[in-house]
Amino acid sequence: MFLSPRKETYMDTLSQRLMVARRRAGLTQIQLSVKAGISVNSVTTAERFSFATPRTLEKLAKALGVRVGDLVPPTPASTNEFDA
Repeated sequence: MFLSPRKETYMDTLSQRLMVARRRAGLTQIQLSVKAGISVNSVTTAERFSFATPRTLEKLAKALGVRVGDLVPPTPASTNEFDA
């Protein structure tokens, strides 16, 4: 699990997790894009808007030396009223 560098709280967005992982790796967005073989726009979009395709997430995780699951926050349990 990924912990926030500020406090012992879990980070809740792809944006936060990706930015922390990139900074821990000592990479700029441009350097990460080159290492991952994706556009700088893809890195920026993931960091600013918490959006990335599964393939982009795989490339980012590999370039950062982490698992995809380390970048993607867990989803809340279903609260569908029809599940009962």
